[in-house]
Amino acid sequence: MMDNLAYSKPEIVVGEYRQQFVQAGLLAVSALPLHTSNLGLNMNQRDAAAIAAPLEAAIGQLSKALSEAEARLDERGYESFRRLIGVHVGKLSHELLDPIYAEHPSLMPEGLRD
Repeated sequence: MMDNLAYSKPEIVVGEYRQQFVQAGLLAVSALPLHTSNLGLNMNQRDAAAIAAPLEAAIGQLSKALSEAEARLDERGYESFRRLIGVHVGKLSHELLDPIYAEHPSLMPEGLRD
């Protein structure tokens, strides 16, 4: 599954929680660009903001779960958990948030802007 994925560079995918996964080499994202129109979404900015906010919060919660796992799991269990969390953060980021931000760049969190 991971063979056809490219790893994002930290300067491309930034943000408080996503940056942690990028630095750890765990944020795997497809090399193909997506846009909300490709997802069948034609969102106005207000709707896009309402959808993006809980997605960003979900990434934060996954990061907190990872911290808990690090404190509670053995090394092998933690590494497995960490990889899975990275995959899911990547999916949330690339497949859902990045397309929203491509269509509505003003909604990007400060750390994602050029």
